[in-house]
Amino acid sequence: MRALIGVIVVLCVLAATGCVQIEGGAVELSWSIRDFDDNKVECGDADIESIRICWQAVSAGTPLECRLFHSFDCLASRGVSEFEIDEGETAFFVQPRCNVGGTELVPLGDYEVPSPIVREVAVGKVVTLNQLLVLVTSPASCNPSKDRGPTEVPCTCSEKPNP
Repeated sequence: MRALIGVIVVLCVLAATGCVQIEGGAVELSWSIRDFDDNKVECGDADIESIRICWQAVSAGTPLECRLFHSFDCLASRGVSEFEIDEGETAFFVQPRCNVGGTELVPLGDYEVPSPIVREVAVGKVVTLNQLLVLVTSPASCNPSKDRGPTEVPCTCSEKPNP
């Protein structure tokens, strides 16, 4: 009898700690960062701290804003959100996030990401966005300083120019 009670206790503990709370759907994505000349760019070289996946219900009918999101370390090159996305037709879009002076910011310089991707989200299911390409200004050909000259190209992650 003691053995049976011990097994039941162990199973209850495993069940309590091994479950994931599912309140919606999730999204999985991977990314690659390249410059506009199609050369691979490392996250640190471009001062990109994280990649943010944003989502918004298509039925909202409003311009896309990144109010609901999940951020992933840029170096990971992939990420999966929690099961937190409401079911229904949803637009997903990515944003690189910069590390400028120890603060995470939206890029101030040029970058390109894919157009919003619309997918149907279902509770307990994972939406896969596959490999997304993030294009940035080549760190080798830009000036990140806010004191750059008028003909110098700003980096994707750069400081605002002086007024």
